[in-house]
Amino acid sequence: ESGLILLANCREFKSIGGRDCTGNRLGVGIKDRCLDKLKRYKDDQFIDKHKNILWDYNDCSSKWWSGIYDKSNKEIDERFDDFVNFIRYRPEKSMIIVSHSVFIRYFFKRYLPKNPDDKNYDDIYDQRYETAYCN
Repeated sequence: ESGLILLANCREFKSIGGRDCTGNRLGVGIKDRCLDKLKRYKDDQFIDKHKNILWDYNDCSSKWWSGIYDKSNKEIDERFDDFVNFIRYRPEKSMIIVSHSVFIRYFFKRYLPKNPDDKNYDDIYDQRYETAYCN
């Protein structure tokens, strides 16, 4: 069982004004903050059942967020390459990726095969996906 693996490369693509990934926790501090926030919505029994899930802080043990905005298309390309290679070489047969909607839209646009007969293909980039919110 792998548990949760944190990946800095799955953070949002920031533009001027983007604030979703202005981090303030590192490593185990991320887990502690998540459990503290979860306590607002769930009872102790739920927390006790889930607090021992394995967490791999990976590259989030040091500053994982970017500055005011992502610097270049090259940086974005490198993040996608790192992310795809990470997935490619994982031993798991299935996984759930949780990220920001802009990251997911860019990912689909970049990696889904283009079907010239699909008139909706360009909508993948522009479509707004359902998201969860936590603060």
